[in-house]
Amino acid sequence: MSGDATEYTFKIKGYTPQTMPFGRLVEYYAELKKMIRDPNSFHLMGIVESSHGSGFAVDRNSQIGVEKQIIQLLERTAPKTALRAQDTINAMLGGQNEWQPHRQAR
Repeated sequence: MSGDATEYTFKIKGYTPQTMPFGRLVEYYAELKKMIRDPNSFHLMGIVESSHGSGFAVDRNSQIGVEKQIIQLLERTAPKTALRAQDTINAMLGGQNEWQPHRQAR
């Protein structure tokens, strides 16, 4: 991972790090992997308190592609595999649409 990584947090409301079942978390991560362009450029940076959020750093050379993919997911114009993964996560969350990524300022 380069020192110029951008950080994102993918939050799941309704859970805290203490209440999130590990098996469920792994299922979310499997779907998140399908949603992003280059999963090898994502690096887990930490777990965020207050809701369950996973902080990821994205390598600099992948940042533009990740930004485009996030926009496409929000606009529902992403590739079918990514949209299916997004729909799966939303169904796992009971249709709350709470998977939203949040870019972290450095």
